Amino acid sequence: MYPRELSAQEHAWIEWLIPVEREGYRIFSEQIKSYLVLGEGRWGVNDFVLGKIGQSIDMTEGMHPTFAFGAILGEQCDVNISIHETNDIGQIEFVVSPIRAEKIPYDLKEIRRWTYSYWKPGDPCPATNTRVREVKLATVGPFSFTLAISAAQHALWLHDPGYGTNRLIPVTNFYNELMSVKEIRDPKIALDHKYLFNYLQLFSDDEFFRAFKRYNVMYKKVNIALFDDDIKKKQNPFVKAFKKYFH
Repeated sequence: MYPRELSAQEHAWIEWLIPVEREGYRIFSEQIKSYLVLGEGRWGVNDFVLGKIGQSIDMTEGMHPTFAFGAILGEQCDVNISIHETNDIGQIEFVVSPIRAEKIPYDLKEIRRWTYSYWKPGDPCPATNTRVREVKLATVGPFSFTLAISAAQHALWLHDPGYGTNRLIPVTNFYNELMSVKEIRDPKIALDHKYLFNYLQLFSDDEFFRAFKRYNVMYKKVNIALFDDDIKKKQNPFVKAFKKYFH
């Protein structure tokens, strides 16, 4: 059974999740074109590893961060689909998870579908069609990296203006940094990430900016140099002058 070619349905799902009209996804799409399904990953059924013929699958390796995510809502079941970032040898995990059913029916009657891949600043949340909180981060020319927070979906993602990609941010990791920035130590709040979405208005853009900068040091979603340039722009001119003469 393995290795095998991607099925027509799998090709269609991948083409939908990684739109080639956006440069960041197009690069990823070109890579996948030459890949085969090598087999199942450590999570078993519906967890597929894509790669080059002759490669083996490392069952001890953890799942890499999500590169693209979407969901298909159907009458018989829903289907969550995710494509993950490449590992050190270029392999990609492709996960197809049926919800409310053990298997995806051949005649799935689709009601609607959504994905983060097409989102751009100003758009509502793809999953819920509700308002999204937007925080401008590092700048590139006339554009800014944007941190998007959906209170309704309990999700965060980073919009890259150059490549057009939207990368999901793990809520727990980011929330830990946000709690550090706000110096909140009460475990009832610090250990409950739902607090972020229930009380989103209590967090300022500057707190989100500083929390993301801390998060980015560990997980490197944005070039650190861009942040340094952006911080210089945000500084009060008096503060910059003070540093010039006294440091």
